[in-house]
Amino acid sequence: MTLDLTYLKTMSDGSHEFELEMLNMIIEQIPEAILRINELLAQKDWDMIRALAHKLKSSVGIFGLNELKDILIMIEKLVLDNGNMEEMPGMVNDLIQKSKVSMDALNETIKTYSNGC
Repeated sequence: MTLDLTYLKTMSDGSHEFELEMLNMIIEQIPEAILRINELLAQKDWDMIRALAHKLKSSVGIFGLNELKDILIMIEKLVLDNGNMEEMPGMVNDLIQKSKVSMDALNETIKTYSNGC
């Protein structure tokens, strides 16, 4: 999975410190949100899953994590459309797997920043 930091770089106006701060923030946010979504799945709390997916969707969009964003959009849409919730576990599993790949890409990017990007 690749990152597209174009939007982040536009927001930062060239501040590598800001970009690094945002990267560190999303690295904390993604696993926490995924863990919470997985807990909510066990509780079948569809509205909270939708709300968390919506929030995380915006955050991952800043980093161009489009595969992750697409899954979050599908999760949000499934709940909004009162779709077949039997599809939700597969979507959440896909989200978990893609988030691991995303975290690897984010960690590699942080290493680059730490080495004087």
